[in-house]
Amino acid sequence: MVAYKVKFNRRGHPDDLVYVDDVQGMSVGDLFFNFCTNDAGRLQEAAEGGRYLSLSEPQRIEGAVTVKLLSGLGGEARQVFDIESSEKRFDIAESDASMVTIRCMLSWRRTGRSYAILCVEHASGAAGDTVLFRPFRSYLKSVAPDVVVGFEPVIEAEALEAFDSLEEIEIKRYVEQGDMADGITREGDYISYKLGHRRGRPFGLDFVRELLTGKTDRSVLLGIEGTFLDSDRSVVCVGLKDRSGSVRKFELGADFGMKVREVLNDAGRPPVSDGEFVRVCEDRCATIAEKAGRMI
Repeated sequence: MVAYKVKFNRRGHPDDLVYVDDVQGMSVGDLFFNFCTNDAGRLQEAAEGGRYLSLSEPQRIEGAVTVKLLSGLGGEARQVFDIESSEKRFDIAESDASMVTIRCMLSWRRTGRSYAILCVEHASGAAGDTVLFRPFRSYLKSVAPDVVVGFEPVIEAEALEAFDSLEEIEIKRYVEQGDMADGITREGDYISYKLGHRRGRPFGLDFVRELLTGKTDRSVLLGIEGTFLDSDRSVVCVGLKDRSGSVRKFELGADFGMKVREVLNDAGRPPVSDGEFVRVCEDRCATIAEKAGRMI
């Protein structure tokens, strides 16, 4: 899951902030809810490159709005195979778009007036984490033409002070058939290398900062030789303990300039329930707001 700060300003005046509780007389919650309701059930091109989405009816919860959407890619002829039997199932034409379900939650409960937080579920095969941005900008222009919206990815390095310790480091390399015996390799299989600490002696958070900046080679930091990390199929995950004692897992990936994703479920595992998704989003928003503060 990826988090974004959502901010508004006057068109042509980037420093003239528009409060999220008064976007030309509308709150950000009403604005987002109406946008989702207005576009619900309509298949639309969300971005260039054949990216499509279809929104469901949104739901209101305390201080937030949640919505499910189908998102995916079209414009290319494809063939679909059963990954276990290797048998071809069917063809996808250029006019078809394969879609997956992802969930989003917009929250403003802890943030004050100057920004809200949008949490977006990431899924392989979807149209991307920013798929809602262009349709929402278009809707905003139609109802509040003097206002523009900006989406700023939250880099977790900015919020490290909200955590107490680094509990675990895990390096995963996802394998393909041919890496190991074909009979035991499936989609989502990976080789895992874990680093833990002795009781009462957690790792320091400076170690995570080094990983995030990418200034030092990961192999040197983690003491791993060889080619285990030298692959675009390798990711680094860290378990951070927050002040409530909960350990939360984040995937740093290979490109340390990218947004940091909080892991909801490992590859090959079922997605978390709607209730668990909301809980994780609320925890993430609380962490971000604790660092950024309630901006009034």
